[in-house]
Amino acid sequence: MKRTDYRTDRLSCCAKIAHLLAAAIVLQFPIKGIVSASDVTAPDAAHAYSTRRHQGIPSLAASPVNGRLWCTWYGGPTGGEDANNYAVLATSSDGGTTWKEVLVADPDGKGPLRAFDPEIWAAPDGRIFWTWTERVSPLQAESSHANAGCLADPKNDKLMCVEFPGDRDLASPTPQPRQIGRGVMMCKPIVRNDGAWLFPSAHWSDAPST
Repeated sequence: MKRTDYRTDRLSCCAKIAHLLAAAIVLQFPIKGIVSASDVTAPDAAHAYSTRRHQGIPSLAASPVNGRLWCTWYGGPTGGEDANNYAVLATSSDGGTTWKEVLVADPDGKGPLRAFDPEIWAAPDGRIFWTWTERVSPLQAESSHANAGCLADPKNDKLMCVEFPGDRDLASPTPQPRQIGRGVMMCKPIVRNDGAWLFPSAHWSDAPST
């Protein structure tokens, strides 16, 4: 019978967590970053639900102000992970009975940039923070490899963010995205005792990988 060394497993897990936290972005009020040309707009015909062949990786948050729900995920029209991926933001004011898609993050349409692995977070002050990663990827995942979007070089990943009040269904004007770091963030931020916020991002191109 094969014996599993759980102590080794735990040490390996702790090492990965330590590496992840070392890459965390420490943010104070207000959040600053590099203004990006990333395209965040209201959904149009090109982003309609009926055109999607690929969706996944959802995140959910509730506003501490009025309980409004926010949900995000990413999808695309080509059935896989490739440059056609974009992030979607939806909201519900009736506890999740009905939903409205209000924003999409699509960096360059049919160009080589994809938006993926979004996260939504309701901050203690009531603001909503929507993040996602942008990466240059193959134009068609299906033409080469099912995971071509993941296999593209992640060294230049951009961690993008927009923020807006959590008590409305759509920020007006459309919030301007900012690059707040690099890497992929698939966990919600952590609030430190001193009030700073940690946005943990995984740098998949670094060693050891997280």
